[in-house]
Amino acid sequence: MLKRASLSQLSPQLPAFPKLRSDLDFQLISHAHRSYYILKDPFQMAEKVFLFPSEYLAILRLFDGRHSMEDIFAEYEKHIDRASARKFVKFIKNLDRSYLLETRHYEKQLTRLSRIFHEQPTRPAAYAGMSYADDRDDLIREIDNYERQIRHSSPAPVRPAKKIMAIVSPHIDPRLGGAAYASVYRALKGTTTSLFLILGIAHRGMKNQFALTDKDFETPLGVVNADQAFIKRLAQKCTIDYFVDELAHRSEHSIEFQTLFLRHFLNRPFTIVPILCSFLHVLSDKELESFQEFVSALRATIAEEKRELILIAGVDLSHLGPQYGQNQIPDAFLLSQVEAFDRQILDALFARDAKRLDLLFEQTNNQYNVCGYPALRTLIELLPPSTPQIICYENVPMDENRSTVTFAGALFSTQ
Repeated sequence: MLKRASLSQLSPQLPAFPKLRSDLDFQLISHAHRSYYILKDPFQMAEKVFLFPSEYLAILRLFDGRHSMEDIFAEYEKHIDRASARKFVKFIKNLDRSYLLETRHYEKQLTRLSRIFHEQPTRPAAYAGMSYADDRDDLIREIDNYERQIRHSSPAPVRPAKKIMAIVSPHIDPRLGGAAYASVYRALKGTTTSLFLILGIAHRGMKNQFALTDKDFETPLGVVNADQAFIKRLAQKCTIDYFVDELAHRSEHSIEFQTLFLRHFLNRPFTIVPILCSFLHVLSDKELESFQEFVSALRATIAEEKRELILIAGVDLSHLGPQYGQNQIPDAFLLSQVEAFDRQILDALFARDAKRLDLLFEQTNNQYNVCGYPALRTLIELLPPSTPQIICYENVPMDENRSTVTFAGALFSTQ
């Protein structure tokens, strides 16, 4: 058996204290009666996903930048393989080749992707052919079918009080929540608004709390144009460069899915202002200051705008079960508790009560993993006086362990 001292000889290019990237997600799956995890990369840097047996999870938790290669190998010997340093090093090298470790290899790839994305004139559709059809006619049929599902359960479309000011829509995979999207977006059919400000969620860490892009979004239904003039005016009002995290838009789905339904249900030209949000419910004084500055810049830019504008928050609510780091398998009782909590969130939003929303998250420490907080918190700051209306509330299982995501649809309109 190789001695631990030989680890550095086997892997001279790898760090002595390896660290997994902090923006990765672990997804539990089952195959052939065995449990595995997928390491989900929000940047999708590698061509293949990284799959590993569930017994490796405890080992990967040690890739925190504080445990040395020797520390991790000692645990590997105890729990995985008592006789193979080479196998252990190969495992680490595969992590690095897949750009999952914070190494120079990853940094070089990140820089390369940033350069390529910056040079692209448009943002390519990242999930076409996976979460929705990549053919125009097939996608039209898919969304038409989502709308038919609503008609069967609720034949009459929702009629807003007068003029729609804002909507809340899911950002879950349309294959799981397509009818919820359609129930919200079909209410826009009779509107004349041509400008939509979309608050999405960045499912990876960012340097700043918000990320702008002025790129047009490609979809199988045609290009959705970014409102470059609005975005330029907004950026000029900020002291922080919110294009620093533009790469976050490359593979983020929370805005992409909104563009599909906008394009489908609006038979007219329109533009969007895509903004990704990423912050926790506990802000430092510096973070609060930058949040308030950005919101003030948004308000001022909206106030200057002569065109009608509709706000969109593309958010999901609670995330439950093993896939999201919880031991408890969601059952009917837990789901009823979670629904009650989700509706408290919606009530705070409807009341435009930021303090109440913050208190909900502070008191529970976001125990149900609500990912939509930053977009909802921003939306509260921008919402004009309006009448709220819940369109739908749903939950869907995500895997064989009944890990579950909840989401809702809502409209805000004037009397």
